[in-house]
Amino acid sequence: MLITRLVTLILLALLSNTVLSQQNLIPNGSFEVFDTCPNAISNVYTDYQVRHCVDWSTPTIGSSDYFNSCAPYSTGISVPSNFAGWQIPFEGNSYCGFYAYGQTNNGEYKEYIQARLVQPLAAGYKYSLTFYVAHANDLAAQSDYAVAEIGAVFTENPISRNDWKNVTMIPQVTNAAGLFITDTVNWTRISGEFVAAGNEQYITIGNFKDSLSGDTLRLWNQVPQGYLAYYFVDSITLTMVSSSPYLINLITPNGDSINDFIDFSIYSLSETELEIYNRWGNRVYFSNQSRWNGSNDSGEPLSTGVYYFLLKGTSTDQRTIRYKGYIHLFQNP
Repeated sequence: MLITRLVTLILLALLSNTVLSQQNLIPNGSFEVFDTCPNAISNVYTDYQVRHCVDWSTPTIGSSDYFNSCAPYSTGISVPSNFAGWQIPFEGNSYCGFYAYGQTNNGEYKEYIQARLVQPLAAGYKYSLTFYVAHANDLAAQSDYAVAEIGAVFTENPISRNDWKNVTMIPQVTNAAGLFITDTVNWTRISGEFVAAGNEQYITIGNFKDSLSGDTLRLWNQVPQGYLAYYFVDSITLTMVSSSPYLINLITPNGDSINDFIDFSIYSLSETELEIYNRWGNRVYFSNQSRWNGSNDSGEPLSTGVYYFLLKGTSTDQRTIRYKGYIHLFQNP
């Protein structure tokens, strides 16, 4: 009886971990839930229709759109026919849309969508993200260009900007450079895995390459004043795929809330002693804290390079545990 009960408890624990890892951490990932049926194309400053889609918003003043089959055809944001073309949702009855590239009389123009995750990401754990995009297929959207590097950024704090310029950040997941997303009929899958730095609470989707570093492809050459690339987006899924944490051994302390420090708290040690050495074997940092942000004992930034760490601490069962390894430090990447 005792053995049977123990086996049952183990199976329940494994099942619980499996369910947790399969939970979609993106709220309203297919944009099906809304507070008000969208009734117009979004306009800068005055009408941001994507905010009618529950849990989603625009992080800049770029006017991303929300499309739903509940909207009349005359609104321009119905499904499947709308101002940007004719597109069946990847799933359900709705999707969002944004300009991933734009050059206008007012300069560079970009749009993004943003949501708060169901729960913060855990430091050192691996996650898998998948979402789908499709290129607009109607010249009414002036979408005469295509881009490749549409991606997703995960941050601890929400992105908020009072302009429509490019948000320059490094996405954790992005479509590969040079693989231009040109399909106007089928949905293109964008996916990837990444290890969380810890406490990321927001996802932002769009194109994070500025007009100088990002490549574009002219498609039809039929809209002389266009210089725009419009995309639909649907079916966003984020799940945890590791049952134990990974130590991120890469830090880029540039203040963008992505890999700004290395966090040793994943080892669950108390009374820690952390030592950092440079490649010549000189100790450059010592602390009883479990984080390192690439500085020396005086708080001054160290130069880009490979560093080595020694970590000593006490485990929950009161054993003395030691870890060692290397860290790649990139200043101002």
